[in-house]
Amino acid sequence: MKALLEQPDHVVGRPSPAPHLIAHGARVTDTSFATRFAAQQIDELRLRLERLRRTREVHSVLITSAVSREGKTVVAVNLAVSLAKQWPRVLLVDGDLRKAGLATTLGLSHLLPGLAEGLEHDWDLSGAVRLVEPLNIHWLPAGCPSTGEPGKVLHKSGLRARLEELSHEFDWVIVDSPSVQCPETHFLSD
Repeated sequence: MKALLEQPDHVVGRPSPAPHLIAHGARVTDTSFATRFAAQQIDELRLRLERLRRTREVHSVLITSAVSREGKTVVAVNLAVSLAKQWPRVLLVDGDLRKAGLATTLGLSHLLPGLAEGLEHDWDLSGAVRLVEPLNIHWLPAGCPSTGEPGKVLHKSGLRARLEELSHEFDWVIVDSPSVQCPETHFLSD
């Protein structure tokens, strides 16, 4: 299985979908709810966000839930792919520094530096962004906090300003976060 990072182009290649994902044209859907209805709900969410954007300056969306394992990551991926059909630059951020799930869901390496390292070392986060082909979305991996304490990394980092900078580079920023039970979600939502 090829999970390859080409540093100059920041392109992550993937030969086949992860085993629990299937592709429907430009849409990726989790097979546990791979129905027409689920795909329509994602497209409806995209349309509502686009309508909201006409009246408000909305560029980012935080995906969370009440508890773990409710499908936040699958919703985040599907929403990003749906938005990418209309908008050329969509960024999917793995904001769950404890249990990063986007890499696994996308079938990519979870060992890439990303959000945690960028925040800890005050690096430009756009340098860690990768293009995921063939989904045509950009991805900021969670990375791995060196302290082992994601809350401290997110709290001290000026996260809001850093995500605001990214929102100027992308049409949409979708943040996959932990459940609201995790204290880190508060820092991501501010």
